[in-house]
Amino acid sequence: MHDKIPDFNDTELWVIRQAVSERFRKQVELQQADAELRLEPGDRELTLCPVVYWREDRAQFVIFKTGAQTYRNQFFYSVLEQYGTGRDEYTDIGECVMTLLQVQADQAARAPPTGVTIPFNPPSFSFQRDPTMATSKKPMNAFYAQSGGVTAVINASAAGVIETARKYKNKIGRCTPAATASSVHSPKT
Repeated sequence: MHDKIPDFNDTELWVIRQAVSERFRKQVELQQADAELRLEPGDRELTLCPVVYWREDRAQFVIFKTGAQTYRNQFFYSVLEQYGTGRDEYTDIGECVMTLLQVQADQAARAPPTGVTIPFNPPSFSFQRDPTMATSKKPMNAFYAQSGGVTAVINASAAGVIETARKYKNKIGRCTPAATASSVHSPKT
């Protein structure tokens, strides 16, 4: 069992924000959320981990905080096109974000010509409306289920759920996962 992992602190967020704005030469909106991850292959329980997420240059980026000063990262264009940095974990947030941005820049340099788009199709999920809540203005909860796959695919699906929940935060309250290796809770406000 892992102890509760602290949220990203102001310094960590500042480091991420500075690196991202320097890389893209503009301010990019960072979003915070939580994800449940299996931190070790032998872990039976999932651990709630803070996440920083952003989209830019056709890519979606995720940094997971997996301990007081440990981090994981990945970027992806779609469920089928996902990338890591070749390193499982970082102990320095600056190195984590800079490596992620550099690997994505290198990959983008080898990408198809401008104008060719790779669509991101978030996982589909449906809303079951309770007839007794027909007049309620309160956001409804969403149920999220993943039918398996490699961790990167599961994480990409989770990021799609995060993005959709944020887009419709007036309609989606909590995203409740099925019993899978990875799941997402509603974004932080």
